[in-house]
Amino acid sequence: MDTLLEYYDIYPKVLLAGAEAEITIRPLGAHAAFDAAEGYAVCVLPMKETLEPDEGAKPHIDSKYPWAEPVLENGRLIFTHRFGREQEYYVRVYKKNEIVREKCLQFRVYAVDADLYERRPYRGDLHVHSNWSDGREEPAIVMASYRKAGFDFVGLTDHRRHEASVAAIDAYKDAAVDLCMCTGEEVHIKGNHVHIVNFGGKWSVQKLADSDMDKFNAEVAEIAKNMEIPEGVDRFEYAACMWIFKKIQEAGGLAIFPHPHWRSNVYHDPELMTDALFASGAFDAFELLGGVGVNDLPPKDRDIAMVFQNYALYPHMTVFENMAFGLKLRRVPKAEIAARVAEAADILGLQDYMKRLPKQLSGGQRQRVAVGRAIVRKPKVFLFDEPLSNLDAKMRVEMRGELTRLHRRLGATMIYVTHDQAEAMTMSDRIVVMDKGRVQQVAPPLEVYRNPANLFVAGFIGTPPMNVLRKGGRLMGFRPEAMTLCGTDAPDADVRGIVDVVEPMGAETFVQIVTEDNGRVIARVAPDTTVRPGAAAAFRVAQEQVRWFDAQTGQCLAPQAQEEMT
Repeated sequence: MDTLLEYYDIYPKVLLAGAEAEITIRPLGAHAAFDAAEGYAVCVLPMKETLEPDEGAKPHIDSKYPWAEPVLENGRLIFTHRFGREQEYYVRVYKKNEIVREKCLQFRVYAVDADLYERRPYRGDLHVHSNWSDGREEPAIVMASYRKAGFDFVGLTDHRRHEASVAAIDAYKDAAVDLCMCTGEEVHIKGNHVHIVNFGGKWSVQKLADSDMDKFNAEVAEIAKNMEIPEGVDRFEYAACMWIFKKIQEAGGLAIFPHPHWRSNVYHDPELMTDALFASGAFDAFELLGGVGVNDLPPKDRDIAMVFQNYALYPHMTVFENMAFGLKLRRVPKAEIAARVAEAADILGLQDYMKRLPKQLSGGQRQRVAVGRAIVRKPKVFLFDEPLSNLDAKMRVEMRGELTRLHRRLGATMIYVTHDQAEAMTMSDRIVVMDKGRVQQVAPPLEVYRNPANLFVAGFIGTPPMNVLRKGGRLMGFRPEAMTLCGTDAPDADVRGIVDVVEPMGAETFVQIVTEDNGRVIARVAPDTTVRPGAAAAFRVAQEQVRWFDAQTGQCLAPQAQEEMT
């Protein structure tokens, strides 16, 4: 088929493993419609098998896999297929008279087991090519197809082309579909067997490498000099991955290391590079915990530790027994259990409480025991579910510092759920702001604070929140510290009004002002500033700190539009 994949969509994308599913492939434009005079054939290939060929077989040989003859109804190809087990599958569509690999349409779908299918865990896609969705079709239709498939979080990435992703975002900015879209690219370095996704980065890491290969090679060589490389792993390639991770993070993106199964066995040991990169902890995300699917594993074998809001300690067990219990279930030798518990107790300052029961501990001590129980597992991922919400304010501050030091010491991935923005701002490397189950923004803490993606983020992050005033057809946002008190007769004052409330905080003072148009703003001023309720006041606003928002959508305007407004 000569038409490109961007003109088609397949749904559903998430299927029930072991069950027969009806699959629909739909053209997204009249010019891409299927021809009723043509015959079509569909081949379904289990991805793991095709990417890890068995002895005597070559990858991507379709003849050994199931074929189906789809029915053409209302311009759509419809076929049924039983997806045997939980994994990814390729769906390839051929013209019957043209069974040529280069001419087929290829889609990817995901089969998941029943318990996960009911919960629909695959709510986002970090790897959707922009050349599937580059604006040549009606954006609302394309985005609606992703929403219908169950996606919330779409990354418009492309092979080595960041500008194509940016163009796609621009084409879709007015699509009336509630989806979080991020730019990105697949970074492919010549000679490397792996590629890394630059997800959400503000500039192209690929172009940075390609623009001056001599400089790139020199920087990678310098990294390789001072790096301990695992045996069997190519030194330069490993160091090049480290370079890519660093540059993606500098660009403000997420460095996503993809699933390793696609690599053929001609490349040393396929798992060595994967294990080495995973152990490095240099990247931000990894598919399925280092390429190992955990859906079929019992919880004790998933290498994930969770700390709950209510501690979930066993009341009849001592501190030592609580911390050791999970290791005993995993049949860890007693000597190793004792060593791990002692190490965790030393980290958390629990050495003097090991024989006490939970009822004999304070709230902070119980929380440290719950954290210690997770530490001794030495997991790949920690999950924290509002672990400090039951503590008083002083203890929350102390535990916040302890968890931050713990993260720095362990170097492990930690996913931390909280409603407390102080915890999110002070503890995180990146914040994911969510509202009603929808991702609003993903960025480092200061980026979220200074450049909120929309009005929800502007009002949610920051104490006090960002001030928002209507100026013509736009909304003007600025933080309280961007305001400077000036004389009421100052001609260049940006905000005028009447002082309503004065809140001395010791190190600073918050002043609430009712503006001339009955709006309300809060200024952060020096503690010795003299203002009284009922008095007139005027303030200048630092223009470089102003952010403009669309009055209808609430979305922050693009940088170019920000400059024009300023």
